[in-house]
Amino acid sequence: MPIQRRQTGLFAIDQREVELLDIEDRKTDELVIGFVGPIGSGISFSANILSDILKSQFGYAAKILKVSDIISRNAGLIGESVVVHADEHRTEKLQKQGTSLRKTFGSKIENANAIGGRDA
Repeated sequence: MPIQRRQTGLFAIDQREVELLDIEDRKTDELVIGFVGPIGSGISFSANILSDILKSQFGYAAKILKVSDIISRNAGLIGESVVVHADEHRTEKLQKQGTSLRKTFGSKIENANAIGGRDA
């Protein structure tokens, strides 16, 4: 796989050159991009903007997955109910449920749900 030096892209922090593989040399057309941050920090907003750019400029169909949705989808497996958005203790409850799911099923439950978008 030849590596070429190219100018940095759209979201570059500085203007130094970076090494990029030719698109034809990639083993897959899939992209996996993760955003992590505290509630209310604009993660969903940023993910939606990037999704729009990837679709309009590069033809990618983005799928946005939230760990909170995965936890909610599987809450019944540990005898818990879905935590509603208006719940003032939502963050703490989701963290507790996520921990219980990992203890019961291992860390693979969230990975499987994220990759396949399916229930465990």
